Amino acid sequence: MKVANALRASGMPARRSMTISNPTTNGRKGRRKEADEQGDTLILPPGYTIETMKGGSMGNTIRPGALFFVNRNDQFPSEGLFLLDFGIGEEVRRIQVLPGQAGAGPMLRVSLDDPAYEPQFVPPDKIRIAGRVVGTLNILFV
Repeated sequence: MKVANALRASGMPARRSMTISNPTTNGRKGRRKEADEQGDTLILPPGYTIETMKGGSMGNTIRPGALFFVNRNDQFPSEGLFLLDFGIGEEVRRIQVLPGQAGAGPMLRVSLDDPAYEPQFVPPDKIRIAGRVVGTLNILFV
């Protein structure tokens, strides 16, 4: 399946003969990555970036080495996968919003897909969301 068709099926916009660009974020130098298959090159909308998964903590959801797409404009905590900024780097986590109890505000359940790690419960103001993970691209070599 062509890269462009895979992205369209996931809801990601794609255009012919354009370049994927990864803009400068948070003062870091921007990176430029291109995806080209049989003449198709794609461009991401403003605020979207392509990242590479490091480590296996997200199990089969995002495999090590897989590319994933982040909407850095979506930083509102809700249910789903998010790229969180821990001050020393960004990591993917699953977030679930839990209602507050007994006058306390809502809490975020922050977890990994690897069952070896226990979920953490964090107030929304104690976490920095860098963006929502909106898609993945796993490449299988056979």
